[in-house]
Amino acid sequence: YKNDYNLVSLLIGVNNEYQNKSFSLYQKEFPQLLSRAIEFANNDSSQVFVVSIPDYDYTPFGGNNESISERLDQYNQFAESYCDSLGVNFFYITDISRKGLDEPELVANDDLHPSGKQYAKWVDLILLEYKADQIKATEGSINTSFKVYPNPTSGKIWVTTQSRESVVVYNCAGELVYKTSEQLINLTSYPKGVYFLKQGDHYEKIMVK
Repeated sequence: YKNDYNLVSLLIGVNNEYQNKSFSLYQKEFPQLLSRAIEFANNDSSQVFVVSIPDYDYTPFGGNNESISERLDQYNQFAESYCDSLGVNFFYITDISRKGLDEPELVANDDLHPSGKQYAKWVDLILLEYKADQIKATEGSINTSFKVYPNPTSGKIWVTTQSRESVVVYNCAGELVYKTSEQLINLTSYPKGVYFLKQGDHYEKIMVK
Protein backbone atom coordinates (compact mmCIF):
# COMPACT_ATOMS: atom_id res chain seq x y z
CA TYR A 1 0.00 0.00 0.00
CA LYS A 2 1.06 3.61 -0.46
CA ASN A 3 2.66 5.27 2.52
CA ASP A 4 3.21 8.79 1.21
CA TYR A 5 -0.21 10.42 1.54
CA ASN A 6 -0.15 14.11 2.46
CA LEU A 7 -3.14 13.87 4.77
CA VAL A 8 -4.89 10.90 6.37
CA SER A 9 -8.09 10.97 8.43
CA LEU A 10 -9.65 8.35 10.67
CA LEU A 11 -13.20 8.08 12.03
CA ILE A 12 -13.95 4.69 13.54
CA GLY A 13 -15.91 3.04 16.32
CA VAL A 14 -19.62 3.60 15.85
CA ASN A 15 -20.20 0.10 14.47
CA ASN A 16 -18.50 -1.39 17.52
CA GLU A 17 -20.93 0.50 19.74
CA TYR A 18 -23.97 -0.29 17.58
CA GLN A 19 -23.15 -4.01 17.53
CA ASN A 20 -22.65 -3.99 21.32
CA LYS A 21 -19.10 -5.22 21.01
CA SER A 22 -16.86 -5.06 24.05
CA PHE A 23 -15.28 -1.64 24.62
CA SER A 24 -12.01 -3.45 25.31
CA LEU A 25 -11.98 -4.49 21.65
CA TYR A 26 -12.00 -0.82 20.60
CA GLN A 27 -9.22 -0.11 23.09
CA LYS A 28 -7.17 -2.75 21.27
CA GLU A 29 -8.15 -2.00 17.69
CA PHE A 30 -8.13 1.80 17.67
CA PRO A 31 -4.36 2.07 18.39
CA GLN A 32 -3.73 -0.48 15.64
CA LEU A 33 -5.82 1.48 13.12
CA LEU A 34 -4.23 4.78 14.09
CA SER A 35 -0.79 3.25 13.72
CA ARG A 36 -1.70 2.13 10.21
CA ALA A 37 -3.03 5.62 9.40
CA ILE A 38 0.28 7.13 10.52
CA GLU A 39 2.12 4.65 8.30
CA PHE A 40 -0.01 5.81 5.35
CA ALA A 41 1.26 9.36 6.07
CA ASN A 42 4.88 8.22 5.83
CA ASN A 43 5.03 7.96 9.64
CA ASP A 44 4.35 11.68 10.09
CA SER A 45 1.71 11.93 12.82
CA SER A 46 1.24 15.65 12.11
CA GLN A 47 -0.31 14.66 8.76
CA VAL A 48 -2.98 12.53 10.43
CA PHE A 49 -6.16 13.62 12.14
CA VAL A 50 -8.96 11.75 13.89
CA VAL A 51 -12.61 12.80 13.88
CA SER A 52 -14.80 12.03 16.88
CA ILE A 53 -17.75 9.66 16.45
CA PRO A 54 -21.03 11.44 15.65
CA ASP A 55 -23.93 10.64 17.98
CA TYR A 56 -26.72 8.81 16.15
CA ASP A 57 -28.86 8.99 19.29
CA TYR A 58 -29.85 12.46 18.03
CA THR A 59 -31.54 11.10 14.92
CA PRO A 60 -35.03 9.67 14.34
CA PHE A 61 -33.39 6.23 14.04
CA GLY A 62 -31.55 6.59 17.35
CA GLY A 63 -34.74 7.17 19.28
CA ASN A 64 -33.28 9.50 21.92
CA ASN A 65 -31.64 6.69 23.92
CA GLU A 66 -29.25 8.27 26.43
CA SER A 67 -27.23 5.06 26.80
CA ILE A 68 -26.02 5.47 23.20
CA SER A 69 -24.58 8.89 23.99
CA GLU A 70 -22.94 7.62 27.16
CA ARG A 71 -21.20 4.78 25.33
CA LEU A 72 -20.09 7.03 22.48
CA ASP A 73 -18.67 9.51 25.00
CA GLN A 74 -16.55 6.66 26.36
CA TYR A 75 -15.28 5.82 22.88
CA ASN A 76 -14.50 9.44 22.06
CA GLN A 77 -12.74 10.11 25.36
CA PHE A 78 -10.47 7.12 24.83
CA ALA A 79 -9.68 8.09 21.23
CA GLU A 80 -8.94 11.71 22.13
CA SER A 81 -6.66 10.72 25.00
CA TYR A 82 -4.77 8.27 22.80
CA CYS A 83 -4.40 10.85 20.03
CA ASP A 84 -3.04 13.38 22.52
CA SER A 85 -0.39 10.88 23.60
CA LEU A 86 0.86 10.63 20.01
CA GLY A 87 0.46 14.28 19.02
CA VAL A 88 -2.29 13.46 16.53
CA ASN A 89 -4.96 16.10 15.92
CA PHE A 90 -8.39 15.11 17.25
CA PHE A 91 -11.40 17.05 16.02
CA TYR A 92 -14.53 16.85 18.18
CA ILE A 93 -17.58 17.09 15.91
CA THR A 94 -19.98 15.17 18.16
CA ASP A 95 -21.68 18.32 19.46
CA ILE A 96 -22.65 19.18 15.89
CA SER A 97 -24.32 15.80 15.43
CA ARG A 98 -26.21 16.32 18.68
CA LYS A 99 -28.22 19.06 17.02
CA GLY A 100 -29.79 16.49 14.70
CA LEU A 101 -33.22 16.39 16.33
CA ASP A 102 -33.50 20.17 16.68
CA GLU A 103 -32.17 20.75 13.16
CA PRO A 104 -33.51 17.88 11.00
CA GLU A 105 -31.63 19.18 7.96
CA LEU A 106 -28.44 17.88 9.60
CA VAL A 107 -29.67 14.30 9.15
CA ALA A 108 -29.78 12.45 5.83
CA ASN A 109 -33.00 11.15 4.30
CA ASP A 110 -32.41 7.70 5.85
CA ASP A 111 -33.04 9.29 9.29
CA LEU A 112 -29.66 8.04 10.51
CA HIS A 113 -26.56 9.29 8.75
CA PRO A 114 -25.21 12.86 8.69
CA SER A 115 -26.46 14.98 5.81
CA GLY A 116 -24.27 16.93 3.45
CA LYS A 117 -25.03 20.04 5.50
CA GLN A 118 -23.73 18.37 8.64
CA TYR A 119 -20.57 17.21 6.89
CA ALA A 120 -20.03 20.80 5.75
CA LYS A 121 -20.23 21.94 9.37
CA TRP A 122 -17.64 19.32 10.30
CA VAL A 123 -15.29 20.69 7.65
CA ASP A 124 -15.84 24.27 8.81
CA LEU A 125 -14.96 23.29 12.37
CA ILE A 126 -11.90 21.27 11.33
CA LEU A 127 -10.59 24.12 9.19
CA LEU A 128 -11.24 26.64 11.96
CA GLU A 129 -9.39 24.58 14.57
CA TYR A 130 -6.60 23.66 12.15
CA LYS A 131 -6.08 27.34 11.34
CA ALA A 132 -5.93 28.17 15.05
CA ASP A 133 -3.37 25.43 15.65
CA GLN A 134 -1.22 26.59 12.72
CA ILE A 135 -1.21 30.18 13.97
CA LYS A 136 -0.38 28.93 17.46
CA ALA A 137 2.53 26.87 16.16
CA THR A 138 4.10 29.79 14.31
CA GLU A 139 3.30 32.67 16.65
CA GLY A 140 6.76 32.48 18.19
CA SER A 141 8.34 33.32 14.84
CA ILE A 142 6.11 36.26 13.93
CA ASN A 143 5.81 39.69 15.46
CA THR A 144 2.24 40.28 16.58
CA SER A 145 0.59 42.44 19.20
CA PHE A 146 -2.39 40.08 19.37
CA LYS A 147 -2.56 38.33 22.75
CA VAL A 148 -5.32 36.45 24.57
CA TYR A 149 -5.23 35.64 28.29
CA PRO A 150 -5.83 33.79 30.49
CA ASN A 151 -6.21 30.53 28.62
CA PRO A 152 -7.64 28.24 29.97
CA THR A 153 -10.14 30.59 31.54
CA SER A 154 -13.12 30.53 33.87
CA GLY A 155 -14.95 32.69 31.34
CA LYS A 156 -13.42 36.17 31.26
CA ILE A 157 -10.79 36.71 28.55
CA TRP A 158 -8.71 39.79 27.85
CA VAL A 159 -7.53 40.63 24.36
CA THR A 160 -4.63 42.95 23.61
CA THR A 161 -4.43 44.09 20.03
CA GLN A 162 -3.70 47.12 17.88
CA SER A 163 -6.39 46.19 15.38
CA ARG A 164 -9.77 47.92 15.33
CA GLU A 165 -11.52 44.88 13.88
CA SER A 166 -14.18 43.18 15.95
CA VAL A 167 -13.34 39.99 17.80
CA VAL A 168 -15.64 37.06 17.08
CA VAL A 169 -15.98 33.82 19.01
CA TYR A 170 -17.18 30.48 17.64
CA ASN A 171 -18.29 27.48 19.67
CA CYS A 172 -17.11 23.93 19.01
CA ALA A 173 -19.99 23.49 16.56
CA GLY A 174 -18.55 26.28 14.42
CA GLU A 175 -21.37 28.69 15.28
CA LEU A 176 -20.79 32.39 15.92
CA VAL A 177 -21.73 33.00 19.56
CA TYR A 178 -20.05 36.29 20.48
CA LYS A 179 -18.85 39.46 18.78
CA THR A 180 -17.33 42.53 20.36
CA SER A 181 -15.01 45.47 19.80
CA GLU A 182 -14.11 45.55 23.50
CA GLN A 183 -10.96 44.10 25.06
CA LEU A 184 -12.90 42.01 27.58
CA ILE A 185 -14.76 38.92 26.38
CA ASN A 186 -17.14 37.50 28.97
CA LEU A 187 -18.12 33.87 28.40
CA THR A 188 -19.01 33.10 32.02
CA SER A 189 -22.65 32.41 31.10
CA TYR A 190 -21.70 30.11 28.22
CA PRO A 191 -21.27 26.30 28.43
CA LYS A 192 -17.84 25.02 29.35
CA GLY A 193 -15.71 23.70 26.51
CA VAL A 194 -13.60 24.74 23.55
CA TYR A 195 -14.17 28.03 21.70
CA PHE A 196 -12.34 29.70 18.83
CA LEU A 197 -11.56 33.39 18.91
CA LYS A 198 -10.83 35.22 15.66
CA GLN A 199 -9.78 38.73 14.77
CA GLY A 200 -8.69 39.29 11.19
CA ASP A 201 -6.10 36.63 10.38
CA HIS A 202 -5.50 35.79 14.03
CA TYR A 203 -7.03 32.70 15.61
CA GLU A 204 -6.88 31.36 19.13
CA LYS A 205 -8.35 28.21 20.65
CA ILE A 206 -9.84 28.94 24.08
CA MET A 207 -10.76 26.51 26.81
CA VAL A 208 -13.50 27.64 29.18
CA LYS A 209 -13.50 25.46 32.28
